[in-house]
Amino acid sequence: MTQVSVILPAFNAADTLDRTLSSVRAQLHEDLEIIIVDDGSTDGTPDVARRHAGQDTRVRVLSQANSGVASARNNGIAAATSTWVAPIDADDVWHPRTIDRLLKAADTAPVPVAFVYTWSRRIDADDHLIDDLGQPRYARNVLPALLALNFIRNASATLLNREQVLRVGGYDTAFQAAHAQGAEDIDLYLRLARIGSVAVAPGYHVGYRETTNSMSRSAERMRNSIEFALEKAEKDNPDLPARLLALSRANYDLYAAGLSFAARRYGDLLRFAARAIRRAPLLALTHLAVFGAYLTLESLRARTGPRFDTLDPDKAYTWPVFDRFLSFQNWRIRRAARPIKVAVA
Repeated sequence: MTQVSVILPAFNAADTLDRTLSSVRAQLHEDLEIIIVDDGSTDGTPDVARRHAGQDTRVRVLSQANSGVASARNNGIAAATSTWVAPIDADDVWHPRTIDRLLKAADTAPVPVAFVYTWSRRIDADDHLIDDLGQPRYARNVLPALLALNFIRNASATLLNREQVLRVGGYDTAFQAAHAQGAEDIDLYLRLARIGSVAVAPGYHVGYRETTNSMSRSAERMRNSIEFALEKAEKDNPDLPARLLALSRANYDLYAAGLSFAARRYGDLLRFAARAIRRAPLLALTHLAVFGAYLTLESLRARTGPRFDTLDPDKAYTWPVFDRFLSFQNWRIRRAARPIKVAVA
């Protein structure tokens, strides 16, 4: 059986860490080392982590002064002993077959992979389903699609080849230094996709928790962090087509508009939407129309969905709005990315 190192950074996560760790320890693939990196927490996070370590010999706890999520993940990866590392944030949860499915996708890929990703569902603070986040099937050379939009969606949905992660320098702590935290995972995925093949493990295996105080809920901060990642990608890859980067920036403006809507910051919503329309009018107007239809359907749906742990990972439970948007974008991505040359065919 292949060992996998689970990397779990945690900062003031006492309210959710127990559920996250329980979902990791319940994996049907049992050959795990579970590395919790306490990033200078001031709440009960260390107590929760130590309790799980006392119950399960696979769990160990590392501590560091508060240095940010990139540093915590890097320290966990440095301490890992496995070929594969699986990051998970301290407020997300996994289906019991998550590691099994990710490993199977890696083992059956036609060429060795830099990383594997799977699909996610949004859940609320009590683990109830909000919606499914689509069924992207990009594989092999995913750099053009990943530049255009973050179809992986979060930092808890991947299995990473540790050697390749170290080769590209791990998570970039410069985001923390520049006060641009939030898109460290996107930045790493882009650098890995530039040098290696990628595989997909179909199924909704990740419960991505949406809370009002999560880092990804701040539209302005998250958009600035993504811009930091895109500027890095431009600098590192001077052959990137301008129209692909414009498509990317329009998509991320739309993402920020969605975050602004959720936070009821309607002025910011209009500002980000207008920026997206200027950059890619057809794309932005189509997205906004689809999003409006989605919100209408959401208003008709029961407000409390089933719990994540009761759901079949191979079944979708909500309208696949993200898939509809992806299908519209595929031709644009292919056309805009034609000049890109990558290491993977």
